[in-house]
Amino acid sequence: RVQRSYLGIVGSSRLLDRRIVRFHKLSKDQAVEIVSMDPAGPARRGGVQINDIVVAINGRDVTSVDEIYHFLSEWPIGKKLTLSVIRGKSRIELEVVPVEAK
Repeated sequence: RVQRSYLGIVGSSRLLDRRIVRFHKLSKDQAVEIVSMDPAGPARRGGVQINDIVVAINGRDVTSVDEIYHFLSEWPIGKKLTLSVIRGKSRIELEVVPVEAK
């Protein structure tokens, strides 16, 4: 049986405005925008909101949904991780504890 971590988010790759990239000193101009979430999922409990833009997980840049899934496939279930998100004009760090995907 294969086990993997689950955050309960649905995202879409998004090209970032150059001003956002410069302002937050991002190394990439693409990230993942949260378009939907499991209302009872770990991401929601950790403070993630729809329209947040995920730019990194544990300090590792994120430019696609596939990168998030790949990271989660190797991350231990129940071990806290940090999502760096752009919300409005602010960059915030949110701690999320993934659960087992069902």
